[in-house]
Amino acid sequence: MDWLIIGPVEFIHFCGQRRTRAEVHDVFARLVPEVLDVTGYVQDYALVDGDLAAALGRLTATQRRTRRVISFRLANFIRFRDDKIIEYRSLIDTLDAVEQMIGREVDLSPE
Repeated sequence: MDWLIIGPVEFIHFCGQRRTRAEVHDVFARLVPEVLDVTGYVQDYALVDGDLAAALGRLTATQRRTRRVISFRLANFIRFRDDKIIEYRSLIDTLDAVEQMIGREVDLSPE
């Protein structure tokens, strides 16, 4: 199993790579719920080709620490073998998510 949520691990600690079923379970059973109370997901597009699938959607959640409602785009890429997920990649619009979580825009201008 190869599971990767691409994002700033230092800020969104459920991002990062996981290799075992127990690690993946921990992401959804403990790490995500520590940060977010997920309230919705709308899938805009889904493509399936043999053992590959891709989806683009928008996740809505309440940040547990601040109670801010946040909403950001994410894309998921999945590979199956024998009806099981063997590879997963998730790309989050992390700049948008982080700005919503901290309650302000991040200044990206050169110093």
